[in-house]
Amino acid sequence: MAHFFAKMIDMAKTPEQVNKEVDERSSKPSTQAIADSIPKYPYGLCISLENEQLEKFEIDGDCEVGDMIHFCALARVTSVSSRKNEKDKDHRIELQITHMAIESEDEENEESVRGEKAERRYGEKKEAA
Repeated sequence: MAHFFAKMIDMAKTPEQVNKEVDERSSKPSTQAIADSIPKYPYGLCISLENEQLEKFEIDGDCEVGDMIHFCALARVTSVSSRKNEKDKDHRIELQITHMAIESEDEENEESVRGEKAERRYGEKKEAA
């Protein structure tokens, strides 16, 4: 069964956000060193999977830094809050991931290519496993 997701959105900080953080840390000598030390993605977007979780996905941990993994999750909203200050209103929701699926992006691309070739060759769509 095919899964369709909304458009993927890059959660990396914008150059403006990085520049703002550099300005806030400007007491350090090197602007480039400050910029290099600022994480590209916000801390709250990082999750960790340890042996117990990796075993559930039958992943033996032989990934390499930089590999891409297709990640899909369901999460329960555990907290909702709004805060208004003089300038604007801030909203925050906290999520607890309850279910997730992981697959290799490389393997998924290979399966897609095989399905497209079968469709061109035999005129019918190959069902995903």
